[in-house]
Amino acid sequence: MYGARGRIGLMLPYDNAVIEPEFARTLPHGVSAHVVRTTKTDRLELAEELGSLERQAGYRGGLALAARGRNDFDTAKHLLEEALALIAEQGYWHLRTRLQLWLAETRFDQAHYDEAEKILEEAIEIARSQQRTLLVEQGERLSTKLLALKEN
Repeated sequence: MYGARGRIGLMLPYDNAVIEPEFARTLPHGVSAHVVRTTKTDRLELAEELGSLERQAGYRGGLALAARGRNDFDTAKHLLEEALALIAEQGYWHLRTRLQLWLAETRFDQAHYDEAEKILEEAIEIARSQQRTLLVEQGERLSTKLLALKEN
């Protein structure tokens, strides 16, 4: 009998062939995994279908970083602003702060220092209020970079 002690449902992207056997090895005796493979190749589309605002925002953030890597700053800015709008008033403070820091960096790259400074100040304030030490440190490093850029 399958899963006499318990059953776990697992939804995997169809193109990930590694996770299923790795996951199966971690299951205790008597627990079975029942896997469904998605037909979606676009993770953002899947997150939208599942209604996960946090995942949608996170994927947009990842796409924005890829756009920045291609020096496509306008697309990066647009994706980051979309991501922030998705999670506005939803909590997700860690993700929100990270997205704001990335947006501030993007605005630095475009030499929009005043806008970057405003975004950065809000991000640091949120990071401090949520006791996110590493994000505060990252924000302070960006703030130092901003001060140096403004002096030149």
